[in-house]
Amino acid sequence: MNENFLEIKNLTKDYGNGKGALDVNISIKPGEIVGFVGPNGAGKSTTMEMIMSLIEPDNGTRKLFGENIKSREDIQKVIHRIGYLAAEGGLYENLTAMQTFKYAEQLYGINVNGEYQRLATELQLDLDKKIKALSLGNKKKVGIIQSIIHNPDLVILDEPTSGLDPLIQQQILKIIKDFSSKGRAIFLSSHNLAEVQSVCDRVIMIKNAKIIFDDKTENIIHDQGKEIKLINPPKIILDRIRNVIHDDSIKEAGNEVTLSVKRLHPIIKILMEYDFEDFYILKPSLEERFINMY
Repeated sequence: MNENFLEIKNLTKDYGNGKGALDVNISIKPGEIVGFVGPNGAGKSTTMEMIMSLIEPDNGTRKLFGENIKSREDIQKVIHRIGYLAAEGGLYENLTAMQTFKYAEQLYGINVNGEYQRLATELQLDLDKKIKALSLGNKKKVGIIQSIIHNPDLVILDEPTSGLDPLIQQQILKIIKDFSSKGRAIFLSSHNLAEVQSVCDRVIMIKNAKIIFDDKTENIIHDQGKEIKLINPPKIILDRIRNVIHDDSIKEAGNEVTLSVKRLHPIIKILMEYDFEDFYILKPSLEERFINMY
């Protein structure tokens, strides 16, 4: 049965000041990588903390692997199937990285010495340093390894690559992709929209504590339309184009003209009529979609 690994409905949390995760509905299936994006304070971390019962919601329902979660006691029934990385903290500062992973072994009743050794080598992590002596980026590496060390079915990652250099970011993203390819589900929040676009099958956008968009990544990008850049187009072509699209969709900068359009065909038809070939179509991005919506 292809049940949802995660299903939350009308999950609410009111701090009394109008902030918090309100009216949140999210479902995640096996094998999905789902990105969770939105401005600071929109409710991303709060939502993840409610899923993990680190804070309890005021209303709504939570299901993990088909199990109703109503309290911290309930989540203990499925905790071995979940990996979690908090945005900040969550590690014992006086333990070394090695001791942290040994503790995880005891907690889950497993032996994964070879796995965390491999990941530590891949991520250039010193296992013998205490957590408090590690940089923010290296603490993040420890947290990521700890969240996947027991091969969970669902991994919840709050800002997994923040504070990491680009090379390590790419290594982390590869680990995330590899995990998902084995049928596991990943739910990650991030401010790096290029990162989300590169790894996520779906994107959920949250604004003012409410979900405003939940769709496949490709659909979200496609829906925003496309841009065509013309290099030194003659006036006769621009006049024809102005009969097809509004002036607000035309931006001129030096000898370049950028057109924002929903449909390419009418513009391409005009360009072909005049044998104009000095143009290219810009690939839309998730970041542009995010900016347009916020």
